[in-house]
Amino acid sequence: MNDNRAIKAENVHKAIKKQGYFYILAEKYYGEGYIGPKYIIATDDPDFRENHPKLADMVIVPVDKFLKMAEAINSSLLNDRREKFRQMHFHNDDGFFEEMTNDEGNDITLTVADMSTDPVADEVENTMIRERILNAMNALKELQRKRLYDYYFKGLTYRQIAVKEHVGYKNIRESVEGAIKKIKKNL
Repeated sequence: MNDNRAIKAENVHKAIKKQGYFYILAEKYYGEGYIGPKYIIATDDPDFRENHPKLADMVIVPVDKFLKMAEAINSSLLNDRREKFRQMHFHNDDGFFEEMTNDEGNDITLTVADMSTDPVADEVENTMIRERILNAMNALKELQRKRLYDYYFKGLTYRQIAVKEHVGYKNIRESVEGAIKKIKKNL
């Protein structure tokens, strides 16, 4: 991953060996508008707060826990990059797929074999589909419906929604994925 926000375990270990701790700027990872301690600090020093009183109010976690957090952060950064790539290359301004390429780089054209030529039948079918989707969405809890709307219709990422709601990235991802499962079940 070429993202300069990625956390490399080797850099964490080098910093800890050199100065006894490693830190990251929390806002850099949680996004603009993050409210909370300025730094997240990784250390196994049980006396860190006493030895560094200016940093005592920061989030201080054991190194092994921090490395697990780093894996999750790196995974999230990679997912964000994939999502940006997908939106740049596979969506037009209306949010629909335009053209795609397969693994060999050849263009794939999406076609519908049995397109209806009856506009009345199409409109009836579209109305029925919209009603089923609305009913399925209305069956969701309000918070889940709002998150799904932010993700799919406003185009926000899980991370942006998490920052907006002051909750963890994982909560948003699980909420949106759960909403999708419920909608599929109700359709």
